[in-house]
Amino acid sequence: MNKFERALKSDLLKRNLIRRGSCVLLGVSGGSDSVALLSALAELRTVLGFQLIVGHVNHHWHGQAGQHQKFVQDLCKDLNVDCHVVHLRTAPAKGSKEEWAREQRLNKLVALAKMKKCHCLALAHHRDDLAETVLMRIIRGAGLLGLQGMVHQRELHDFLVIRPFLDLSRKSILVYLTDKKIVYKVDPTNRDRTFLRNRIRNELIPLLEQDYNVGIGQALVNLSRNAVIDYDYLSSAVEEQKTMINSKGKQSFQVKLSDLKELHPALQHLVIRSMVELAKGDLRKISLSHMDEVEDLIFSRPLGSVVDLPGKVVIKKEKNFLRVKGFSASRRSDPTAQRRKT
Repeated sequence: MNKFERALKSDLLKRNLIRRGSCVLLGVSGGSDSVALLSALAELRTVLGFQLIVGHVNHHWHGQAGQHQKFVQDLCKDLNVDCHVVHLRTAPAKGSKEEWAREQRLNKLVALAKMKKCHCLALAHHRDDLAETVLMRIIRGAGLLGLQGMVHQRELHDFLVIRPFLDLSRKSILVYLTDKKIVYKVDPTNRDRTFLRNRIRNELIPLLEQDYNVGIGQALVNLSRNAVIDYDYLSSAVEEQKTMINSKGKQSFQVKLSDLKELHPALQHLVIRSMVELAKGDLRKISLSHMDEVEDLIFSRPLGSVVDLPGKVVIKKEKNFLRVKGFSASRRSDPTAQRRKT
């Protein structure tokens, strides 16, 4: 066990990311970050007492995809780690291929982890990835929740996802691989300019470092950490307010307009987001602009007005209540509603 692995062991124990007797599914693409985490966790599995399983997602996006899959399978065989491969073969004709792949990859790995009765999914995102994510969220106009970027552990899709490398830089990971003479694959799509993250990583951040702030990466990480602290406080504060939310049947919730209007705007947003999450099952594609739309509904629009949110969620202003309803199947139109789709 070298210095890098000892430091990782200490951090895993300090944060209680991996518990003795647990099963960990590690997502491995074959790239430098995931291969380094595979090597380190394989070294630590006995001393920390956990089972390690690998999941590899083959996107079939480039001619080397099959080679990368075989590389991961061979590496796992050498390390005596079970490896399971899942495939993504069809990308959407419209929308962001990058976002679709990220979502589908996570879905596939979580499903595999649940099937294998694992306790968590480990991903190899590091500090540079976090900085890129925060900058990408800023560009897209994220609120406080989005500015958190990524955290060491979080429930996603009703499953625990951990990121043991989140405090480490890309450079330190590459040094570890060099010291141990570990080979890895380079995904040719990492240079594809059609992906926003690639443009941020390869063009925007170097420009910001050169012309504006050499420490922009750390500044973005610091912004993320502050957002995590602030959002955690607000989340704790809103727990006391959730008692005002009443269930009105399957995927239907309401709150008194008078109670909602008395809250600070930050707590108003969080109560509404909580209702949307209850009705929809998640908060994907719900942005600050949607919250502004709902705020306008509450304070400025007539009774009967409706806002349609992504994921088939309808928010309707009634006489004394704000009602949030989710529709898992195709819904029928309400002819009495004054609609405005966001």
